[in-house]
Amino acid sequence: MQYASTGSYPGTIDPRWFRGNKIPHHPLNDGEIPDVHVFSGHDRQHPSHKTLDNYGAYWYNRDIGVVRARVPYSTSSVEVLAKYNLFNEAALTSIERLYD
Repeated sequence: MQYASTGSYPGTIDPRWFRGNKIPHHPLNDGEIPDVHVFSGHDRQHPSHKTLDNYGAYWYNRDIGVVRARVPYSTSSVEVLAKYNLFNEAALTSIERLYD
């Protein structure tokens, strides 16, 4: 809605948009990781860090209005990529890919 009225996406995700005025809990976040990592960059559809880490359970690119969920860490990049694609309905072929 904001994009239609202002021509830009919100600068951050506002908890008031959600039921209970809280950003939905990422089921794999034990509470030690921030809920959202806000990023700016027109050329990025996916985060460079795809696993749950200190950057945020969710990744939000405010320039293009895209939200992605990060996935659990694994020693297998194949497993990380498969979960990332599943969770985010993506089709990345490499863990390093930043766009489809």
